[in-house]
Amino acid sequence: MQADRTAETDCNPGQAASTRIVIRRLGLALIATLGLVHMPSLAGDAEETDNAEIARAFEEDQSFRRPAESGAKVMPTLNDERRLRITVFRNVANGKLRTSTDFFKAGIILQHTSKMLDGDQLRSLGAENHLLGFFLFLEAKKRGAPRGHAMMGAAYNYYLEACGVDSSVYGFVYEHGRLDFRPGASDEQRDEIKCGFDPLPYMRE
Repeated sequence: MQADRTAETDCNPGQAASTRIVIRRLGLALIATLGLVHMPSLAGDAEETDNAEIARAFEEDQSFRRPAESGAKVMPTLNDERRLRITVFRNVANGKLRTSTDFFKAGIILQHTSKMLDGDQLRSLGAENHLLGFFLFLEAKKRGAPRGHAMMGAAYNYYLEACGVDSSVYGFVYEHGRLDFRPGASDEQRDEIKCGFDPLPYMRE
């Protein structure tokens, strides 16, 4: 496979990271860094109204990941996170995601999957949740979401990790306002399709 293995983000230079961020552990940290948590509706969504149920689910999802006023962190239960993901699945199946914000917030919720301990590593029990999130971020990007592209890279890295593949070798690295694909990999590693999915054609859309 001969292809350009660099996928640029649409981050402006002022937001470029001064040090390399491996998106392997992206989660809320990069979301906060890129200013993604409170995402306004975009001009392209003017004729559509954000999905209120997804907005509520997203707010609940994020509330579990913010320190409480007491400083203690409130952890979601297994059923809490299942319920939120089911909300996303139902709305996706019913065609209820319409705006860039809907797709983006639904994609964030799906990155928070149930996990199990595999040796000394936590592994996601929902690899396909991350992959669906990848395509939700793609739809958000197409509708003008300024951070959809970066989160596609994050979702792909999570997908690799859920499949047991080291995303620090085979995934995206965020550096200087752009996503680089497998920058430290050998030529053979760079062209190897992992977990049955090549993200690059979609990253270029």
